[in-house]
Amino acid sequence: MNDETAVTFQARTEEWMYLAIFTRLFRARAWAMAGVASLVPIFWLVKGDWTGVVIGVVIAGGMVLWAPRYAASMVVKRDPAKIGHIVAYRVDHDGIHTTAGFETTSWPWSRITKVEQWRGQVACFMGRRRIITLPTGSLNADEKARLLTLLHTRGMAARSAPSEL
Repeated sequence: MNDETAVTFQARTEEWMYLAIFTRLFRARAWAMAGVASLVPIFWLVKGDWTGVVIGVVIAGGMVLWAPRYAASMVVKRDPAKIGHIVAYRVDHDGIHTTAGFETTSWPWSRITKVEQWRGQVACFMGRRRIITLPTGSLNADEKARLLTLLHTRGMAARSAPSEL
């Protein structure tokens, strides 16, 4: 690949983008926790204690409704330096490079395991713990097509966004 295939752009990161991705990702974990928490009301139901059943159902429901949003907000608060600021992105044959302020970070293609296209952004996953978001809302159609083509040629075809985002 030559330098002509590289995609370089600048974008302002938005908090709602991070919240949308992390809420979606933590939702599956919240359902798992709620499943475990629902075992407690079953125990109390066997004992005939309806107060414990109600408390257990409220806790399990709270895990599903509240925990994903809370966990997402904690992730966003952990990395405030990259939210609301202009970030320069470069996607080329070496990988993905970001520059925010005086800090430049690079992620080689070998570390990126999955790419998903979300509303207004492309999420690049590195395993299960790290995500790089590429805001695409400010890109014109030609630049966005070049970005998706570059990801596809690196073996990282962007899957479609989940329906609720």
